[in-house]
Order: sequence, then C-alpha cells, then structure tokens
Amino acid sequence: MANLSRYFRAIAIAVLLSLLSTNIVHAQKFTPEFQTVEINSGIRDRCTVHIKYLRIVNKSNNSALTKINRANRIDAINEKAASSSDEIAVKGIATRMLDYYYDDMMNIPEYDASQTAHTVRNGKYVVFTTRIYEYMGGAHGYYCDKHSIYDLRTGDLLDLSYIATGSWEDNVKQQLHNRYRQKFGDQSSMDSYSNMPLPSTFELTDRGVAFVFQPYEIACYSMGIIRFEFTDAELTEMGVPIRW
Repeated sequence: MANLSRYFRAIAIAVLLSLLSTNIVHAQKFTPEFQTVEINSGIRDRCTVHIKYLRIVNKSNNSALTKINRANRIDAINEKAASSSDEIAVKGIATRMLDYYYDDMMNIPEYDASQTAHTVRNGKYVVFTTRIYEYMGGAHGYYCDKHSIYDLRTGDLLDLSYIATGSWEDNVKQQLHNRYRQKFGDQSSMDSYSNMPLPSTFELTDRGVAFVFQPYEIACYSMGIIRFEFTDAELTEMGVPIRW
C-alpha cells in the first residue's frame, strides 16, 4: 500500500508540475522565430514568378505551429501547395502568368508575393501579411495586401470577416464612412454610408482591428492601400462582438 501511495503521489506531482509549466508558457510573451522560404520560377523571357513566405521554426514539433505553417504555406502560394511541392505549385502560377505574355510587350508578366509577420496581443496571435504584386501588361501592375491571423496556442485561423456581416453592419459602415470623409473631405465620391464598401481583408492589431482597402477599392490607384483602424472599445460601441 505504501508503494502504491508513493506511486500516486509521484503522478500527482508530475501533473502539477506540467500544469505549472503550461501556465508559465502561456503567461509569457511568445516570440516565434521565422525561417524564410524563397522560390523563383518563370519561363525564360516570357514571365517571372517570385514567392517569399515565412515558416515558424518548430523544433519541438508543436502541433499548433505545424498547423499554422501548413495553412500559411498554402495561403502564401495556392491550394496546389496542399498536395505538391513548392516548386510544382509555383510553376502553376508561371503557367497562368504566361497567358498574359505577348510579343513586344514593354515588360514581361510578373508575379511577386512577399511575406512579413509579427505577433500581437502579447504574443497570443501571429499576423502574416502578404504583399502580392502582379503585372499583366499596361501602364502599371496591381498590388494588394492580405492578412492572415493565427492563434499561436491552437493554430486556428482567426477569421475576422464576420465584422462585415450581422446586425452591426450599418453601424460599421457609418463609422467607416465618417473616417473616409475625414480623410478625403470634399474629394469624397461617396455621399452616403450605404455606398461604403467593406474591405476584403482585416488586420488584428494590439489595440483593435484595421480595415484594409486595396488600391481602387475606395480611391484611385495613386492613393495606395488605405487603412482605417478601430479600437476594441470602438468596435464594441458599434455592436461588434469581440472574438479575440
């Protein structure tokens, strides 16, 4: 009986130490280390493709980080990357870009995707930002930013698209329209908040959420990418439920 008692006591201590260790890890700010993966492809003198994405160093094979790395790789390249190598997936992009080539065009078709990453909310989330540039002929190419936010503890994607739907949508549009009018003043082409589009991408920040509009979405190309940030408190006042 004494041996059995010592056995259960040892198990209890081990479980307690494990729980304490987990709580310490979660209490500390986690700053992941990133590796850069770079792939160059294309068809000689016809098109070029360059992709640079980031992978979280995962020496301990943490399941959450494995999940994030897989999802981010697909997001940075394309769905084909889910079942093939980087090189094969990127060649598919080159084949698509070749469709835009024609003899004597000023610059050959180009596709470039470059990624940066940072953590927010005291290391709870990692935000990947991918700047995509495509040139398919004409005076200039087109670029856009997309943001993907992952919970570093679970590996789950934080989908902020719900902010653009729901009973709070009108309130959100009104506040966006106010910011839009403040920025553009008399140059504003939208005289009613009902005409205000909602962005296709959102970025979680330490204070709130940035609504990110690509070139041409709400202004001319020369204005570039436009961001309007709202704090958690401001979003709550609009009726948006906070899910982060």
